[in-house]
Amino acid sequence: MSYNYIRREENIEHMAARGISDGIWFAQVYAQSGPVPHGLARRALPATLSRFERGDVFDCRDDACLASLGPALANAANLLRQGYGSRAMRVCTADDWLADPDLEVIRDLIENWKRFSGLRQQVRARLAAQKLMSEG
Repeated sequence: MSYNYIRREENIEHMAARGISDGIWFAQVYAQSGPVPHGLARRALPATLSRFERGDVFDCRDDACLASLGPALANAANLLRQGYGSRAMRVCTADDWLADPDLEVIRDLIENWKRFSGLRQQVRARLAAQKLMSEG
C-alpha cells in the first residue's frame, strides 16, 4: 500500500488573521486574569495588551513583554500546583482535567500564550522571507 502526501501550507493571510484573533483573545483574558509580571514588563504590559486588543499584534515593541508573560504564567500556575506551570510550558495540557478553576484559567492562558507567541513568530518569519525573496 502506498500513501500520497500533499503538504498544504497555510497562507500568510490566514495565519495573520489567526494571530490577530488569538492576540485579541489573549489580551482580553490576560487583562482580567493574568499575573502581573516583574521588572520592565510590568510597565510595558498595559501598552502591549492595548495594542493586542486593537489587533496590532505584530509590533516588535511587544517582544520582550510578551516573552516575559510565559514565565509569569508558569510561576502563577506553579504557585497553585507545584510544578504544573513548568510542565505546562513544556507539553500540551489542554486536555488535563483540573479541579481548580483558577488553575484552569492560568492553564488556558499558558496554552494560548504558547500558540499565540509561536504563530506571531511564524508570521513575522514568513513576512521576512517574502521580503527577502522579492529583493533577490
